[in-house]
Amino acid sequence: MEFGIFFSPRIRLDRGERNHTLSDQATPAPSGRETILILTTSVGSVREIQETLRRVGYPVEVSVLENLESELSADLQIVLLAASELDLRTQHVCRAIKQKKPDLPVMVIGPDTWPAKLRFFALGADEYLLWSVDRVELLARIRSLIRKKRLFLYG
Repeated sequence: MEFGIFFSPRIRLDRGERNHTLSDQATPAPSGRETILILTTSVGSVREIQETLRRVGYPVEVSVLENLESELSADLQIVLLAASELDLRTQHVCRAIKQKKPDLPVMVIGPDTWPAKLRFFALGADEYLLWSVDRVELLARIRSLIRKKRLFLYG
């Protein structure tokens, strides 16, 4: 008998494990051409997040913040913003995305400071996770944002 908490067919968190793992029998991500866009100042800083999302089947693109105009024309499911402590460009990008596409979910991954969290929520971020985010939590929150977006658009 296996003891575990099942979040979805794709993600399993076993009780007693310190490090959460992704199931090797992962089901494919929802079909469609919608992409998760990761915007960052440094592509290397989000490589682990990018690989986690690709491993479970999400189409992912990574771009630097300066390419915002061309990137927003694509059909996107979600935008992940990689933020540093006092990065004003990331704050500007968060505001610009919500002004241009208010129904596009924005998730910020940033430092563990209340001013940063409050600032991004005030600018329109839908989620805020810490850089030390657990992969299982990241995937669960992404699924939740995609589900909310679909309910908003088609509900």
